[in-house]
Amino acid sequence: AMARRTAPEETSVAACICEPHAGLANDVRTITVVVSPEASQLRALAGSQTNAADEGRIAQASLDRFATAAARSVTTSPLLTHRVEKVVPARLHAVESCVARGDFEGLARLACAESNQVAAICSDTAPPLYFMSDVTRRVVAIVERYNHHVGRTAAAYTSAPLSASVTVLVKGAADEAAMLARLLHAFPAMPSSGRTLLAPRLESAKAEADADVMSLPFVRGLGVTEKLSALGIKALGDLASLTPPPESPNAVVWPDSVYGIVVGGVGAGAHAEDIGASDVSEPTLKEG
Repeated sequence: AMARRTAPEETSVAACICEPHAGLANDVRTITVVVSPEASQLRALAGSQTNAADEGRIAQASLDRFATAAARSVTTSPLLTHRVEKVVPARLHAVESCVARGDFEGLARLACAESNQVAAICSDTAPPLYFMSDVTRRVVAIVERYNHHVGRTAAAYTSAPLSASVTVLVKGAADEAAMLARLLHAFPAMPSSGRTLLAPRLESAKAEADADVMSLPFVRGLGVTEKLSALGIKALGDLASLTPPPESPNAVVWPDSVYGIVVGGVGAGAHAEDIGASDVSEPTLKEG
């Protein structure tokens, strides 16, 4: 899908630009590292059974922040002008081609390039906008090192300016397991944090939205019990036993530095019963 609008004053909407190749639709998996707990709860509130006023307030606040930041980039970033005029048309054609023929590696390279260029435009804005945290930058490094280690573009990363999370994309169970192990090794939750590794879902989406994020399970998503078990992880304390990846034997562990890891997939979209209403993050943006 690609966000487009038909007139400057209209809201952008996502529209399908080409039919996805079956191999991409069925085999691409996502691993999202949630960086901000407050943001996660705000988005959870927006997606739960709240009243229309609450939903409207949260949605409008997000749009206002985005509009303010985008307006500054439009007026102050020469890089954005170059992107719109020169980069986007060719890149859109390349994305359509990759999706149509099921070229995950090509699509992964484009996803990383897009994420990096948006970050560059934010930095090129005056005054600059910074949204990539130390955690986000380390996730990028983990992906790049893994790709170099396996000799192919096996994983991609994407993080938007109005996101409090970073998402890794992989194709197939083997690369999903390898990347999940690396992220859990880098960002484990410690037993002393009081977190649980896995837990039954709360009785409703609103109950999860209202819960303290630290009371929610550290890992959530599609088939996580089986996927963690395959890595030898059955309890939070097992995360400390994960070994560094071969491409980073001296990798430093950052305990209790993220607020959750969500395993999902692509297709028609996320479902609350799969990842929980509190699994997606609401935007944060910092001015420099």
